[in-house]
Amino acid sequence: MALKAAVNLKYVTLAASVIAVFISFGYLNVYQKYQMLNKKSTIENQLLQNQLSEMIRKYDSVYYILEQGNVITVNKEIKNKQETLKLEIDNNEIVDQINELKKSITSDEDNILELKGKVESNRNTLLKLQSLRKANKKTNPGKLNALNVKARGVKILSNVYKDSKRKKIQEIRVCFTLEANEFVLPGNKDIYIQVINPENEVISIDQTYIEQKGIVLHYSGYIETFYNQKDTDVCTYIPLEKAKVSKGTYKINIFNKFFKIGTTTFQYN
Repeated sequence: MALKAAVNLKYVTLAASVIAVFISFGYLNVYQKYQMLNKKSTIENQLLQNQLSEMIRKYDSVYYILEQGNVITVNKEIKNKQETLKLEIDNNEIVDQINELKKSITSDEDNILELKGKVESNRNTLLKLQSLRKANKKTNPGKLNALNVKARGVKILSNVYKDSKRKKIQEIRVCFTLEANEFVLPGNKDIYIQVINPENEVISIDQTYIEQKGIVLHYSGYIETFYNQKDTDVCTYIPLEKAKVSKGTYKINIFNKFFKIGTTTFQYN
């Protein structure tokens, strides 16, 4: 009985030992799993925390960007308004410049039309003058011409005081203009003035005359004047023979050498 009890105790102890071993192995296994789960949980918590931090950071970034975006949008709107205002001002200035240019163009066009009219008129006048010049050139291009020939009687004051009863003129003042002519050579020109009284007599105190190839020209006065192809004014005094002075019409002829270049009449009463 005691032996059987000892054997049973032995078996019980062995069984308990085996169970204890199994329990120890089970606990160890559970503990290891617990450690692994704990470590895994810690890692997952860390990862979750990191993810949350990252999400929060991204949220803050997005919020900041949105905030900045609003500011940028406002700034862009202000800038766009400023640019629009500036563009409107620039457009107004451009419109003003366009209007000014249109007015200037219109004025210039009117001036051009007026100038065209003047040019056309001057061209016609030029053609007429050129035709006249060609006609004169064919006639006698190298001949002087005396224009505006005028004559009047003159008394010498000193003689008037000596003889207050003297009424007759003593000189004739003759003035004229040698016409401009580019075909006449410039230089000193010999001008002869012939005064013919109402009795058709040539008045010449010194009986002056010139002769060439049998042609004789009696003249009353002579003057040498310089001619430069432009209008040249000439005046001279012709002394009169007392015996040949009478009332009536006097004829004054002007010669350049033997060519008569001008004439007029003088009435003495």
